[in-house]
Amino acid sequence: MKKFLSFAIIALITMASFAQNGPRKGDRNRDMNPDQVAEMQTKRMTQNLNLTEAQQKQVYELNKEMAEKRQERRSDRMASRQKGEKPSQEEIDKMKKEQQEFQAEHQEKLKKILTKEQYDTWQKNMANRRDNARDRMKDNWSKKKGSGKKQMQNPDNN
Repeated sequence: MKKFLSFAIIALITMASFAQNGPRKGDRNRDMNPDQVAEMQTKRMTQNLNLTEAQQKQVYELNKEMAEKRQERRSDRMASRQKGEKPSQEEIDKMKKEQQEFQAEHQEKLKKILTKEQYDTWQKNMANRRDNARDRMKDNWSKKKGSGKKQMQNPDNN
């Protein structure tokens, strides 16, 4: 009986520790409002680009405006998803085009605020972040693809 009780306690403790998972990495920004997102982005840019006080204010306003637009677009997509609506290929293409226009608009406005050197540095940083994100996605995809499937064994190698 003591062994069973010990085992039960250990099992409960183990299950409780697994149940305490925090937010996933990708979810940490989803709970932030546009002000918080703009503040975080502006701080990062200030550190990486040595922004002046005037630039910080302008960049904050731009980041806030862009965060508000992103939040609005995300809310629209979530509402459609909750209704069970799936976008057509035409709608997907339209969303991709809007995203490209959104990014181009952001870059043009940012280019007017930053010096040429700062803008070049920002572009390099963004390219690195995109590459890192792409690599993480590939890693996650390959982990998911390999999990849950048994590897086929070659009978000749046994």
